[in-house]
Amino acid sequence: MATITSSPARPVGRARADYGLALLAWLAIGLAFAVLRLPELALRGTADTDSLMRLVEVRDYLAGAAWTDLRQPRLDPPAGVEMHWSRLVDWPISRMILIAEPWAGRAGAETLALALWPVLVLGPYLLALVALCRRLLGAEATLTALAFGIFAAPALAMMMPGNIDHHGVQLALSVALLAAASRLDRTPALGAAAGAIAAVMLAVGLETLPVVAVAGAVIALAWALEPARFAEGARGFGLAFAAGMALQRMTAAPTSAWLATDCDVASLPYVAAALIAGAGLAGLTLMAPQSRLSLRLAALGALGAVALAAVIASAPACLAGPYAEVDPRIVPIWLDLVAEARNVRQLAVEAPAELLRYFAVPLLALAVTLLAWRRAGAPDRFAWALVAAVLAVSVALSAWQVRAAIFSAAFAVPALVLLVLAARRFGEARGPALATGILIAAYLVPNQYLITLAPDVYAALRQRLAGGDMAPAPVSALANEGQRLCVDRRSFATLAGLPKGVVLAPTNLGAALLVHTNHAAVAAAYHRNAAGILDAFAALGGTLEAAKSIAARRRVDYLAACPDDDETGVILRRDPDGLLARLMRGDVPPWLEPLPGDGPLRVWRVRAERAAVPTTPPASLAELRGTQ
Repeated sequence: MATITSSPARPVGRARADYGLALLAWLAIGLAFAVLRLPELALRGTADTDSLMRLVEVRDYLAGAAWTDLRQPRLDPPAGVEMHWSRLVDWPISRMILIAEPWAGRAGAETLALALWPVLVLGPYLLALVALCRRLLGAEATLTALAFGIFAAPALAMMMPGNIDHHGVQLALSVALLAAASRLDRTPALGAAAGAIAAVMLAVGLETLPVVAVAGAVIALAWALEPARFAEGARGFGLAFAAGMALQRMTAAPTSAWLATDCDVASLPYVAAALIAGAGLAGLTLMAPQSRLSLRLAALGALGAVALAAVIASAPACLAGPYAEVDPRIVPIWLDLVAEARNVRQLAVEAPAELLRYFAVPLLALAVTLLAWRRAGAPDRFAWALVAAVLAVSVALSAWQVRAAIFSAAFAVPALVLLVLAARRFGEARGPALATGILIAAYLVPNQYLITLAPDVYAALRQRLAGGDMAPAPVSALANEGQRLCVDRRSFATLAGLPKGVVLAPTNLGAALLVHTNHAAVAAAYHRNAAGILDAFAALGGTLEAAKSIAARRRVDYLAACPDDDETGVILRRDPDGLLARLMRGDVPPWLEPLPGDGPLRVWRVRAERAAVPTTPPASLAELRGTQ
């Protein structure tokens, strides 16, 4: 492979035409997605748990909750749960609802927001990908970047209509960070833009902390190696990042909480480290370019040590990451079962075909990106190093928790574009037929959408070879339809019509309960709801006596469960003689009353006269049932 250099920039007019093409592709694809999904969203609501909870937050904000008040009072009553999310995502969604409400009504406005907000996020994502690929590979990368950006299935899934959680926003911001930072040596003002984007990324959620940290380290190292070239851009990045982190904390939290040290939000330890690292880097860039490299590297090392010391001094637990303060009791019973929190070892045991889905293309792209960095000309080596670093850390994080695959899928796009451009040049000298075949292979072999379908096709073929009928649809889609019905708006119609109360249900149903009814939920799938999660698993998987005691202490009015819910299946397998297993078999204790339900959702009312906890603990389960 020859030395890789970005081609000369096209005239401004042609560049505008290329970006205009990207805008047209975004509008056409985004609106098509929205129109296709709008009827389903209107009828059934969204199936994404985080999007359901985001809608609850937006409703609270529209009802008058303060910008800094993220407590969800209907989750884990009576105290409620302080959510760790950001109003930065709630605000634009709430504005969309307010704009549409006068002519569409509240329900219609919410449906439009569910359909259109992800489409709006898709635009900046595609434009940033095009800008990044044009920086690395020249203007000819535009169309290919659009194609691979659209077919980056794990990433695109975060921006499909119905997904209004913060992951799509984080993804778009991450690509925008790379697009801006990759040009900071050519346009120093983009260094400040990259720093501001990095601060917003952390304000939205700490999932992007490794990406920000690695990008900042690459920028700092680039300055140390070539101070004259990178000083101004690195200075802008450091100052904007430090100021942005301080500003987000002052606006996101009430004054009384500015010095709080929560590990799962951009609180004091992260702000302190950002102030030291950002302002310190800006100060170091004032060193004379003629200073020795060893001195610059030593200064950066000292700066990093001081920033680390600030974290240790303010919140040493946060060195273990955002989950450092999670109640360890919920890890084996709940967190280890969260699909997006699985690690590579769990995948290898439980679903080995998923390894292809999450790792095949990112690993290929990492190898190509490293080769591109090695062979890049001096002007482009920094930009390739930046992409290689964030792609490497994203792949490593995916091995720890597969949720990071959405980032590695997007960061892989420049390498895939490079493969196509190289295949095009390789095939040009080998005849039209061979050139066409090579180009088609370059588009199809690393296509992340096709690879995402591969495990389903493989499972269907195995079923066919085993003598069964070929599955009419992907196996994963069939499996997920049951779960989809469990959070379907229509499934909650009867429960929503019951007098307001407290509902005990598996955590997977918690957010849907809050959206589709006026009831409170003991538990939902969020780590800050540890007390509710512990009680939900203890009651649903425990003895009748334990369940009755928890229901009484929690003042539970209803129990709800869905047979097709993944978490329900886990509880049934783990505790075949627990309360939930008995209820599913029709063995209803006298203190519960079955109620009619809609769809797959099953509901039981707690009888008031039966819910009191016995004053004297029974000697045995048989005695307890006898007294009932």
